[in-house]
Amino acid sequence: MVIATTTNPVCSDTAIAYIDVQGGTNHIANQDILFNFSNCGNVGNNIFMLTDGNADTLRTSSDCKKVVAIQDIANGTDLGSIFVNETISCQTLFHFGQPYVNREYTITPTTSDTAYVCLYYLDDDFALYNGDASLTGWPLLPTSTNMSLVGNICITKVDNGPINNPGSTATAIPNTVITANYDPNTTVWTVCFPVGSFSSFYCHACNPGNAPLPVMLSYFKGRKADQTSVLSWSTIREMNNSHFILERSRDGKHSAPLVQQFHHKH
Repeated sequence: MVIATTTNPVCSDTAIAYIDVQGGTNHIANQDILFNFSNCGNVGNNIFMLTDGNADTLRTSSDCKKVVAIQDIANGTDLGSIFVNETISCQTLFHFGQPYVNREYTITPTTSDTAYVCLYYLDDDFALYNGDASLTGWPLLPTSTNMSLVGNICITKVDNGPINNPGSTATAIPNTVITANYDPNTTVWTVCFPVGSFSSFYCHACNPGNAPLPVMLSYFKGRKADQTSVLSWSTIREMNNSHFILERSRDGKHSAPLVQQFHHKH
């Protein structure tokens, strides 16, 4: 760069300036980096762009903390402009008696397409969940003091969310496609999974059978009788359950409920 005086005649000289751009840390949005707990509240409405086959990590504009990471799976379609809203509740979330981790993510791209998503949680978020889950008999999530429970992490995708909205539809993402890593330096859990579409995402401990509602099945059977499919099932535990809705799918990806609702019988 050139440095010049305002005098006449002008005196000038050259100098070299070095700009050191530091990379973002592994801390996540609304994390108190001194005590490693979550400050509750809304992270804000954040937008970033992704083209086909590319990946990026969305960070907060104020302190460069991570919000979400997404990889657009290469298939000729761009996700485009991606709208992300993260809300952090001050306590564990509950729906029909089932606990959910306090960080709720809603992701809305221009084009809903296949992608690989990574969400972030603090070890303290999982510990808060475990404290409430243990009181109601639900399975626990892993923490830094019990890493053996990493196989318990599950994600539920809720269409027409949030989860307690009338008409919302919950779909469990199997633990078998979820990868989870823990960073002890920042106490951050990174939970990643593939998606075929986007909506609201909630983290929780896996239920038996990955059911999004607190019902434990002992069996579910189906048989064909003439031109009719006969389905039967039994439960060994239910909590605040009013009825069952059966859904069917022709392609294994998209499902629709049957017309009839099956009410709970004591």
